[in-house]
Amino acid sequence: MCGHATLASSFVILNYYEPDSRAVTFHTLSGDLVVERKGNLYETNFPTYELKEMPVTDAMEVAFGIRPLKAVLEIDLVCVFEN
Repeated sequence: MCGHATLASSFVILNYYEPDSRAVTFHTLSGDLVVERKGNLYETNFPTYELKEMPVTDAMEVAFGIRPLKAVLEIDLVCVFEN
């Protein structure tokens, strides 16, 4: 999913295909994504994902060359390192 493309597609749909509509709904693998027209602006709420803390492993340290302080899995693995 790409937020910029979603908003651009909404602009086209709401201005050229459904000019009397106030919102457009995209059915995605992440669930329904609604974009609302608010005057000359467009607003959406992107889905959130549950964050799951993962154990830091030796393989992470080897891959990064430094041991992460923390690892969290959302869509991707996010690692926190010492500053």
